[in-house]
Amino acid sequence: MLQIIDVDYIEDFRLALAFSDGFEGIVDLKDIFSSHPFRACHQIRRVKGSSQKNQGRSQINPT
Repeated sequence: MLQIIDVDYIEDFRLALAFSDGFEGIVDLKDIFSSHPFRACHQIRRVKGSSQKNQGRSQINPT
């Protein structure tokens, strides 16, 4: 089975990937993250993690 063995962030939505078969390439995920269901994420300007736990789950508060 083909596996991703290394991922490096480049900029914006671009990632450099290395696969188990030796293939390396760059993927731009901008179009994927611009589509529905990710459109709502564009309205969140900042996401701040909270150190308080809520029933065993971390709480993330958009601000």
